Amino acid sequence: AAAGYPAGSLGLAGQVAATGLYFYGYSEVAMKALNNVHPVTHAIGNTMRRVVIMLVCMVAFRTPMTPLGACGSALAIGGSYLYATVKQQEKAAEVKAAQAAADADRVSENLEAWSSQPSPSSAEAEATARKLKEALPLEVSPVEAAEEEE
Repeated sequence: AAAGYPAGSLGLAGQVAATGLYFYGYSEVAMKALNNVHPVTHAIGNTMRRVVIMLVCMVAFRTPMTPLGACGSALAIGGSYLYATVKQQEKAAEVKAAQAAADADRVSENLEAWSSQPSPSSAEAEATARKLKEALPLEVSPVEAAEEEE
């Protein structure tokens, strides 16, 4: 007992460090995957990862699955999948709402720009109507038809 540490604590410290490195690596890979696939696909993959881990642990440690344990596992896995898909739908709805707001702002700006232009004088309007009549010869113009109805 010349060393100040018990025999197993150095091994434990190494295992804790390795676990931290493995988790860091897992997080890096998960973020890279999330950048390359659709979020719903990533959520399904994450859910399947949980199922695989559970099955591997059952086989490796020979843990029996009781009906209550199976129900709890199914509930936890289904709940995490539903949570991920609902969060993705909320994000999509936020993006859609932001796009709709931007479109509404653009329409409003166009209406303001259009309404701020001066209206043509009656002479300009008559000249435009004459040009339209010449370009599109009609037996009765829509304006004349409307006047006749009155």
